[in-house]
Amino acid sequence: MNCKRIAMESVARKGMGRSALALLVMGMLAPSETKAAEDELTWHGITLYGVYDIGVAYLRAGAKVSGSSAAGLNYFINKTAHQSLVSIAPNGLSQSSIGLRGKQKIAGDFDFVFKLETGFSPHSFRLTNGLQSLVDNNGVPQSRQRAAGDSSRAGQTFNGPAYWGISSKTYGSLTLGRNNLPDRDAMSHYDPLAGSYAFSILSYSNAAAGIGVTEDGRLDNSIKYAYQYKHFRISGLFQPGYTQGSPGMAKNIDVGFDQGRWSMDIAWGHKNTALSASSLTAGQMAKGAPPDSLVATVSDNTSYLAMAKYRLDHWTLYAGIANLRLRNPSHALAAPLQGLGGYWFSVVNDSAYPHAKVLTVYWIGFDHPITAKLDLAAGWYYYHQNAYGKTQCSGSDSPQCYGTQTMPSVRMDYRINGHFDTYAGVMYSRVRGGLASGYLHRWNVDPMIGIRFRF
Repeated sequence: MNCKRIAMESVARKGMGRSALALLVMGMLAPSETKAAEDELTWHGITLYGVYDIGVAYLRAGAKVSGSSAAGLNYFINKTAHQSLVSIAPNGLSQSSIGLRGKQKIAGDFDFVFKLETGFSPHSFRLTNGLQSLVDNNGVPQSRQRAAGDSSRAGQTFNGPAYWGISSKTYGSLTLGRNNLPDRDAMSHYDPLAGSYAFSILSYSNAAAGIGVTEDGRLDNSIKYAYQYKHFRISGLFQPGYTQGSPGMAKNIDVGFDQGRWSMDIAWGHKNTALSASSLTAGQMAKGAPPDSLVATVSDNTSYLAMAKYRLDHWTLYAGIANLRLRNPSHALAAPLQGLGGYWFSVVNDSAYPHAKVLTVYWIGFDHPITAKLDLAAGWYYYHQNAYGKTQCSGSDSPQCYGTQTMPSVRMDYRINGHFDTYAGVMYSRVRGGLASGYLHRWNVDPMIGIRFRF
């Protein structure tokens, strides 16, 4: 593998990221020339919007904050957890982001629409870059690692949704580009703590919303169609594959309805040659793996989702289940392999699943507005993993053993005004069996307070 090439591309990535974020921040500070509606920064149908979310948290077992990863802190128990700490806590309720969205009439009820969004760290002001957070831990002993995690946000100029298309109230919407999966859209409506890295594993990990892999929660070079007729809706996405960081074909469809107090969605998805990234070990680097490269685990994945919510006076009740099946890929990939954001994989594992790995995610919860400004929400999340190795096992000696993870959480949110809200909450997480393999600690608790600004 060409180490010089990887190093040069790494420098280019970092420079582009800083320049892009500087332009976005200047745009955020610039005043709007006209307003389409009160409190909107809109000019000729183009709206500037954003979120800034930051706080302070205590982690019973965690790692120092990262200036690159999506969550910033590993709020849930994680392999990097090695110490108790009080830390600045980014993105507790929402991913800090800034973006542009637009809508222009074409003819009849047809409109041209677009959206360009990027996420950033609210304390380092770097573009969100999960893969860089993994690179930062390459070869670092587990007891000295920082918070890190894989992500669909890999330092791209627009690491969130980035698409254009046509929308019609009669015929639905068709968008091309970097689209959220229908799974991801639907799950955001059925998670009582949707969007929260600190209190919801569905948002923190996104494996359930990404057909088994967090990188695939949103897909480049995809086409997406969404249509609603009265109480019923349908949404579908297709990605042909053969794109950087996402070589395999993806298909995802969601069907749902709203009737009275009830809402329900079911979804199916399949992704070939999905990539999951992780850091290099010291041993792999000693064998010559370039320090700016990563490890890729390749799989063919299928997901099944069923979600519902029920509105009862001032309460909304939520429940859902996601069944994720990961298998060895039908088409093997070889190193070196280029992934999201231009990162290279110098180690590729395409035999991680001797038998299909079946991860089932269950959740229930509620949301309750106590007053017009004060809101209470809680959730209980549970992971169940089968034993998918060559032999059956239930201990923590191997990640292929049977395992579970339990994660209850609660948060209070006080809306100061239309732009500011402040919140407090706590989440407990515990791993057992194969899901605890390689962990220095088995459980964590993360009491947190924070403030969020939205425009």
